[in-house]
Amino acid sequence: MLSRRDPVERVALFLSKIEHAQGTDTPQTIPLTISRTDVASYLDLTPDAVMQAMRELVDAGAIERAGPSALRIANRR
Repeated sequence: MLSRRDPVERVALFLSKIEHAQGTDTPQTIPLTISRTDVASYLDLTPDAVMQAMRELVDAGAIERAGPSALRIANRR
């Protein structure tokens, strides 16, 4: 259940679902076309918690920035 996961897990799952919805198994750019506030609302987090979780995922090498409003999943561990 999404509400029982920590913020990093919630954001990682959210990005994975967006990537999967794009319809390919190869890593690709994930455009972030919705605001941080909307992502936070969807994940039942604060906007600051979303940004902190994304920073943690970048620092861990799990995701990388692919432009000003896009990400790529770099490591699926």
